[in-house]
Amino acid sequence: PPPPPPPRAAGGKLAFSSGALVPTTAQVTFAVPLSAAKAVKQLSGQVLHGKKMSVALDRNAADQCTVLVTNLSPATTQMEIMTRFAALAPVVSCAMRSVAGTAPAG
Repeated sequence: PPPPPPPRAAGGKLAFSSGALVPTTAQVTFAVPLSAAKAVKQLSGQVLHGKKMSVALDRNAADQCTVLVTNLSPATTQMEIMTRFAALAPVVSCAMRSVAGTAPAG
């Protein structure tokens, strides 16, 4: 028989369990540094899935075209990040990063 579906909490949302890896940060790269600076200024502090995003220039990127997006909800998808950031300027790449935390159970 197929495996049972993941447990659901009230309201149909997925129940979560600790210890798994979930995407809670993103790295977004623009074509030019001006676009990255614009993203920091305009998107830092915006709320996505009930959490205020923190957007800062990636100090490890030599070209200053890349921003780090932190304080993301586990419910945030790469497409949501791409869409939100691409509304400011063309995005060259977007990568979600996982850290130990909370992930869907099952």
